[in-house]
Order: sequence, then structure tokens, then C-alpha cells
Amino acid sequence: MGELPQVGMAISIQDKLKYCIATNFALLAFLIVICWKFSDLRSGKDNYMKAGPSADLKLLGISIDTWEKYAALQVLMCIFQIADTVIQEFANPILGFNIYNPDKKEITDFTRFQLLFYAQSFWFVNNVKNAIMLLISVTQIDLAISKVLYSELAGIYTIRVLISEKKFVSPPDLESQAMDSDQDDPEAPLVV
Repeated sequence: MGELPQVGMAISIQDKLKYCIATNFALLAFLIVICWKFSDLRSGKDNYMKAGPSADLKLLGISIDTWEKYAALQVLMCIFQIADTVIQEFANPILGFNIYNPDKKEITDFTRFQLLFYAQSFWFVNNVKNAIMLLISVTQIDLAISKVLYSELAGIYTIRVLISEKKFVSPPDLESQAMDSDQDDPEAPLVV
């Protein structure tokens, strides 16, 4: 990654992605520090920063006060998040690219009614599910972390499947390409 980009300097796509990922990690670290600094965790009064079953842990009116109930909740969350991640990774691009791609003026895979029906029903159900999962996630920190971990595990599978459908060619030397071409070349890296 090296030095930060300067104005007028060509940046490769890989370097842009590396900067974005590094910035994302820095923002996450900052958020964790701020939450830790201002939470009531050290006083023992914070119900959110607990883990495992508790007499205070109630989800949608169900008390999760035994390890059996807690284990059942974790299994259900795992199944739900894995299924949801796989569904999202495959369905969102189909709907999104057919609806929101400004360059795609002709739809051949669906009728107008089908695309409207599939999109509206998919996103309605998705939003209701997200609302319920949000209620579960804000109940206790370990449930929020579990939800993220289950989604990321499923994401490993879906990303591998989607990438396996792609053909990869060796990238050209982007630095020499930027030096040799003028900035009007659409294949040249963007200049900041």
C-alpha cells in the first residue's frame, strides 16, 4: 500500500480497495474504543454488554434464561443468518441490476409485472426480517456478534461460488500503463 496518494497521482483499483479496507478497519477500531470508553461495562450495570443466558434477556417476549434456550437461539440464528446471507448474495444482484442499472434499458428475463412483484415482495420480506433481527441484535452484544459471524461464514461460501463463475486474467502493470497512456484512455487508472 505504501504512501498516501497525492493529488494528480494515478491510483490502481487494488490500491483504492486497500485504502478503503484500511480506513474501514480504522473506523471500526475507533468505534470500539469509543463504545468501550463510554459504556457502563465496568460498573456492571450494562445489560447489553453481557453474554449467555440471563434473567434479563428477553427476545420478542421469550425469556432466554437457560443454556438450553440460549443454545437453541444460537442454532436458530445461525441457520437463519446463513440462509439469509445466501439468499441476499444471489437475489440482490439479480433484482438490483435489472432495476437500477441505468445502462440496461431492455429486460428479457422478466415481464414488467414479474419484476415489480419479485422486487417488492423480496424487499418487503427482507425489511421485516431485518427489523426482527435488529431487535434481537440490540438485546445483547454476544447476539449481535454471533449474527455478524454467522453472516460472514455464509459470505465466504457465496463469494467463493460467485467468484468461481468468473474468469481471471493477469492484470497489466497499472503503473506503466498510466505512464504510457494519456488520461483520455478509458482503461487507464483514475487520477486523483
